[in-house]
Amino acid sequence: MYYYLGYSKTILSSAEKGDAKRDAYLDNAVKEHDVAVNILGKENEEAYILSALIANRRIAISSMMRSGQNAKVFRENLASA
Repeated sequence: MYYYLGYSKTILSSAEKGDAKRDAYLDNAVKEHDVAVNILGKENEEAYILSALIANRRIAISSMMRSGQNAKVFRENLASA
């Protein structure tokens, strides 16, 4: 359930116009991701994909400022999935 909440919030962030609102959705998605991982006791493929998607959405908000750190997170999570 928490995975889907995180996924939904990540997708909803794309529909927002303001960067602050988009970041707020992504911050909430990270919290839902963390709850899901805590319940499972480990990362699984869905959690890795959600982390990659969140990083991708953060890059989309401000690619010049965020691509360095978030691109690495994106690549590592896709590789782990």
